[in-house]
Amino acid sequence: MKTIYFDCFSGVSGDMILGSLLDAGVKLFHLKKELHKIPLKGYDITQRVVNKHGFKGTKVDIKNSDKFLSAHRMILLIKKSRLDKSIKDTIIKLIQRFIALESKVHGAKSEIHLHELGTIDTLIDISGAVIGLHLLGVDKIYASPLPIFRGFVNSQHGRIPLPAPVTAELFKGFPVFHSEQTEEIVTPTGALIIASLATPVNQMPPMTINHVGYGAGNKDFPNQPNLLRVFLGTINSPSAIRNPQSQIWILETNLDDLSPQIIGYVFDKLLKTGALDVWTFPIQMKKSRPGILLKVLTEEKDIANLEQIIFSETTTFGIRRYPVWRTILDRRMRKAKTKYGTVRVKTGYLNGRLMSISPEYEDCRKIAELKKIPLKQVYQEAINRYQH
Repeated sequence: MKTIYFDCFSGVSGDMILGSLLDAGVKLFHLKKELHKIPLKGYDITQRVVNKHGFKGTKVDIKNSDKFLSAHRMILLIKKSRLDKSIKDTIIKLIQRFIALESKVHGAKSEIHLHELGTIDTLIDISGAVIGLHLLGVDKIYASPLPIFRGFVNSQHGRIPLPAPVTAELFKGFPVFHSEQTEEIVTPTGALIIASLATPVNQMPPMTINHVGYGAGNKDFPNQPNLLRVFLGTINSPSAIRNPQSQIWILETNLDDLSPQIIGYVFDKLLKTGALDVWTFPIQMKKSRPGILLKVLTEEKDIANLEQIIFSETTTFGIRRYPVWRTILDRRMRKAKTKYGTVRVKTGYLNGRLMSISPEYEDCRKIAELKKIPLKQVYQEAINRYQH
């Protein structure tokens, strides 16, 4: 299993992530080729080798990157791009999380202005990181705890304390350690990419290391190199890392006077805002009235946003919440070559043992429609081919 570990000993930023991926093996030509699939012009990306406290690292520079882009424009550009669907979906998910957190910290209900984060630079950092991981063929992403720091920075909203409000929100649920630095060593973009894509671990997972890369930041610190280190390698067995357990939350409420059409709308909105899953049960309520029990599975960081949706879009006067624990199968995406065509297959392992095989619906649907055969026939063929 191709694995990457981000060692964030000196912080992390978007350009440091790009630099580390290039230093670990991504070719700038290939990165540019993929980024050019986004209908965005007027910028250029270069790389150079720099020295930080006696250690060399790759520095990425994005020229003419300060042009303003609204959040809506960013998402539209990605949707119009010729990138693979999985890459598009991941980039859009990251941007949407950015928007949700900006709205939360500023209390905005209309379209949020990203200010310093609303630039070509931000879009390229996010898109480039997702593309770079894809080009490396990474199956699993891990990251060290992030350094938490103090200080102040000037912004469109005046002089604000560090970490920046959005960065502080992204720290939720992610392990941190104290740093003596008084400058911004974890940027919002860097925190977004790591906190959204990586599994946090207190130490590097047992792996066979093939490449080590260093991405350099802009600043120079007096007492440490401003570098992000990545280890790229393989984990031979999924059991090398114990299946992670995490605490998540269930939100639930009883509804007896809401249209079924609205329930469907609420479903979609909750999932788009970060809910891990949403489902309903038919229930019998007071005065023998039929009702619906709405349940939402979520991470703690998304509770406030999801409760806001439930209160604003339904007729409920109260929401119950309680923590639950879950064990996650170690997931890997593979391809099954069937007699009908190639189908992506998601596999799940528990302590190294194969527990689940799930063919991708969209792949199977397209084949079924093209070949004019039953969908279940394609599913079964994909499973059979993968097992053998």
